[in-house]
Amino acid sequence: LISELRDAPCEREDCQYCQTTHDPRHELKRYFGFPDFRYEQPGESLQHDIVLAGMRGQHVLAILATGGGKSLCYQLPALNRFHRNGSLTVIVSPLQSLMKDQVDGLLERNVQCAATLNGLLTMPERAEVLEKIQMGDVGILLVSPEQFRNKAFRRAIRQRQVGAWIFDEAHCLSKWGSDFRPDYLYVSRFIREYTGDHLLAQIGCFTATAKPDVLADIQCHFKESLGIKFKVFPGGYERTNLHFDVLPCIRAEKWSRTDRLLHEHLDSQEGGAVVFVSSRKSAEELSDFLIGQGWPCKHFHAGLEPNTKTDIQDDFKAGQLRIIVATNAFGMGVDKADIRLVVHADIPGSLENYLQEAGRAGRDQGDARCVLLYDPQDIETQFGMSERSKLSIRDI
Repeated sequence: LISELRDAPCEREDCQYCQTTHDPRHELKRYFGFPDFRYEQPGESLQHDIVLAGMRGQHVLAILATGGGKSLCYQLPALNRFHRNGSLTVIVSPLQSLMKDQVDGLLERNVQCAATLNGLLTMPERAEVLEKIQMGDVGILLVSPEQFRNKAFRRAIRQRQVGAWIFDEAHCLSKWGSDFRPDYLYVSRFIREYTGDHLLAQIGCFTATAKPDVLADIQCHFKESLGIKFKVFPGGYERTNLHFDVLPCIRAEKWSRTDRLLHEHLDSQEGGAVVFVSSRKSAEELSDFLIGQGWPCKHFHAGLEPNTKTDIQDDFKAGQLRIIVATNAFGMGVDKADIRLVVHADIPGSLENYLQEAGRAGRDQGDARCVLLYDPQDIETQFGMSERSKLSIRDI
């Protein structure tokens, strides 16, 4: 009875509880300080509709362009649920840097109930998060899919009522997705075991790059594993503030061309830049070259120690570093608002990866440029790397 009173809006115009706790715009201003959602055109806000569906516990599959306010669409219903009934929202996310950015962003808004479990944490920090989960102090928990095989994590969330299971970068669920992660598929099995005979909590899937066959694969997976059907919110992929260029460039010229582009876009304005390359060695070498040209720059890739990654991210977001030279380990993670330039010194592995990586630019809605330095030989290089990657996965 209490749950029905708290969680189901009565729709009466004179109900103060419904006009506040069940109103997306009221909750948006309360937690994030924004007066209203983004509008695609007068009277139409995809953000509002997705948040409303989330607050009402509907299963949602949402496609929003990178930089289109996707994370707010599941964070706001999660905060609302935690306030209403103390339930936990579990957000499955593929990258440590992405999780850290989201938790840091919420802390900046004085939201203290968000936490993450990933490899960047020390053992004491991990133990502290697990204890907070069990004690009910965490309302938003960001985890990698691999955590669902960890006994301590499983034990902790079994102490809680889970209000929603959110899959960020949901294209990772699909065998057709560019970043297919097999452990993502295990999560739905865990959800089924966790739920048992009780009512299934909301399932939310969010992505910026899913093609039609990927969306169909996601829907099919959840229909077969959990028997659910999504309410689909098909947003667009277009970012009108981003300006794309492909510049022919032989490999020997790429470093100097990158340096010129950085001067063109950063000498006369504030903000930062990200340069993407295809290998760790390239990231280190190009970073050293740019440092030699006087740029405040660091390289970033999966081989760095966790505390080093954290320091680089923090310095970049704070503006102490203006340039990051990165592999795609950085591609989906950073949420710095004023990146004015993204350079691809090597072609990415897929169009989806390119959209994710280029989408780091202009998240403040200001103009930004995305440049691909193209040498025909790059295709052969990328093809060779992809084949070696597939071979190593099969060998494992």
